[in-house]
Amino acid sequence: MDPRKVHDIFASMSHRVAFVGHTHFPGVIEEGRDWFLMPPMFSYVYRLTDVRAIVNVGSVGQPRDRDTRCCYVVFDGETATYRRVEYDIESTVRKVRASGGLHEVCGLRLREGR
Repeated sequence: MDPRKVHDIFASMSHRVAFVGHTHFPGVIEEGRDWFLMPPMFSYVYRLTDVRAIVNVGSVGQPRDRDTRCCYVVFDGETATYRRVEYDIESTVRKVRASGGLHEVCGLRLREGR
């Protein structure tokens, strides 16, 4: 939530909505507001208005918002609907351990969604 970075993103946008990821935190930043709308604040459905918005889709592989379920967005042109999916976390933890290329914390953090 670097205000300068957010300002620069809005300044570079040519459309009313931009989709981003990689931060692992689902939510929406509206232009002119200084807070991040997390999905529970808007019942998992965000309706676009004339206010430009940056929609962070969350994370399928490494959610970090304390919700252990995978998170993604379905966009229909007017609404961004956040969806959550349960999965076998313990199986995934075992696969991370067995991979040899990932640090164990990448699996362990899945148990807490952090």
